[in-house]
Amino acid sequence: MGDLNPALYDFVDFSHSYQTDANYDDLVEQKIFKYKYRQFAHDTVDYERKNRRMMIRFFERVQSRNPAIEADLNDILAEDQIKYSIG
Repeated sequence: MGDLNPALYDFVDFSHSYQTDANYDDLVEQKIFKYKYRQFAHDTVDYERKNRRMMIRFFERVQSRNPAIEADLNDILAEDQIKYSIG
């Protein structure tokens, strides 16, 4: 329905008028909110395309960080799902 689209929310930081140093807690909360509800900011096709690209890049970074991993990361995640699933 579009109620959770991050573009609809205006994040205002009132702490800067009372503090001399910068408070970045609100900035971090804003970024977390936008990441958590990013699926509502785009249509389904665009969200799926971006999410798939994010996962592909994640797996590429993991494999390039530690090439000594013998097992494939997909196998580890599949085994983890089976081992720790509720069902």
